[in-house]
Amino acid sequence: MDNQPNELIMKQILEISSIEDTFKLLKDSPMIYKQNRNLIFRSLIKNKFGLDFKDFNDVLELMNNINSVNSGVKLDISSNTSLDNAYKDLVNEITGVNGSCSNKVKINHKKERCKQLTYKNTEYTVCPLRDFKDLYIAMNSGFIDIFQVIAKCIEIRNIDLLFKLLNKKTINYTDEYGYSSLMVALLYKSDHSLINKILDLQPNINTRNIDYDESIMIVAVIMKTDHSLINRLLTMNPDLSIKNKNGKTAYDIALKKGYSNDILEKLKVN
Repeated sequence: MDNQPNELIMKQILEISSIEDTFKLLKDSPMIYKQNRNLIFRSLIKNKFGLDFKDFNDVLELMNNINSVNSGVKLDISSNTSLDNAYKDLVNEITGVNGSCSNKVKINHKKERCKQLTYKNTEYTVCPLRDFKDLYIAMNSGFIDIFQVIAKCIEIRNIDLLFKLLNKKTINYTDEYGYSSLMVALLYKSDHSLINKILDLQPNINTRNIDYDESIMIVAVIMKTDHSLINRLLTMNPDLSIKNKNGKTAYDIALKKGYSNDILEKLKVN
């Protein structure tokens, strides 16, 4: 494979979508992996998480913005850990190696670049991001929760960062309770322009939260969302038969909240 033409190698690298693909490339062509590692993990981030960073300066800008919104960095504090250890765990999971890595996958735990931090009386170790591999590990291991950054951006109206993160793939990310970016925007009563931009990305309109089994349309009605946005949501073929945990549809809730006859008629389940 090392002798393949550059365009074929590049095509394979740009199509990498799983960590298994990267280890296969590492095993088959260690020199290609070494020479193109940053591009490999940049492609993996793009194809798995939907985030397309042109260079690492974009990542540094993202991290600065994450710090500025004071949200989105989730650290595993169950034990002392680091990005290096997270990568080692990932290698072990993929290769089946327990406690050590193969010669081709070396983990250099450089303590000088790590910081000891304390949170709620628990000490843990975190290392700053150096390259796209670190960023992938951080996202894959839960060190960075992109959805939480998206939600915080909606809350504080950091529009520039929000629409660097939102795209056709990330638009349907949810948190552990099933809340999507559109649902968050409706709950925060975001302005029309922001919600319309989110709708332009064609999110899943029938996603439900876990707490109350509410669909997007039910949340929109509960929050007394403006009629123009309700009408746009209705053009996206929502399932109006969805009921919340109390057995109520969007129509039932809208009727109780005194919506206009025009909206009520459109919310009726045929």
